[in-house]
Order: sequence, then C-alpha cells, then structure tokens
Amino acid sequence: MARVKYRITTRQFNYWCSVCVGITVMLRDVLFPPPLAYYPIRLACSTLSVALLLLLTFFYARKEWKTYSKRNLWMICILDMLIAALYHLDITLEPANEYTAYLLTEIWIRPTITYGLVACFVSETKES
Repeated sequence: MARVKYRITTRQFNYWCSVCVGITVMLRDVLFPPPLAYYPIRLACSTLSVALLLLLTFFYARKEWKTYSKRNLWMICILDMLIAALYHLDITLEPANEYTAYLLTEIWIRPTITYGLVACFVSETKES
C-alpha cells in the first residue's frame, strides 16, 4: 500500500496562522476586551485591533495571493506588537497582583506568533 504524504505549503501555513490571529484579535480585543484602567489606552487598543483585523482581511481574504509578501507580515507584526505594548503599559501602571505575570505572558504570545510568521516566511518561486 502506497504511503500518501500530506505536506502543508508555506502559503497554507501563513494563511491559517493569519486566520487564527484574526480570530484571537476578534475574540480577545474586540468582542471581549479586557478591562483597562485608562480610557485613552483602551481606545487606542480598540482602534489598533480593528485596524489589525482590516489588515488581515485586506491581505489574506482575497482569492489572489499577489499581495502576499514579507512586508505585509511585518505590518501585521508591528501592529500586533503596538497593541501588546499598550496592554503591557496599562498592566504595569495598575497595582500588581498574582495574575500580573500571567497576563503579561498571555499578552505577548500573539505578537510572538506573528513574528514567527515573519521569521518563517519563505518567498515562493513562480511555478512553471
């Protein structure tokens, strides 16, 4: 019996990771935002989260992948790091408790994943 090898392409990997990032942005930052002590930080986080969702939709929701580039991934990563930095700022301005370390870890997981997308990006050659 022949073994069938199923391999995921780099485009599929980046696409599905981007979809997962979009889902986490939608859930954590838009639908169920964490209670932030400072209104300007909360407003900035909400605005940047919506901008990140728009970027993900613009870059990856199209059927044609002609705009798929490392520059697009960098834009997503930088925007996600700005959101995490604002959350980090709000948490450090509030009094620390037993959940502070957990929250800081949870906040920086998603930007780490988006940076991984940038670091693992491999430009594909045109198929003949």
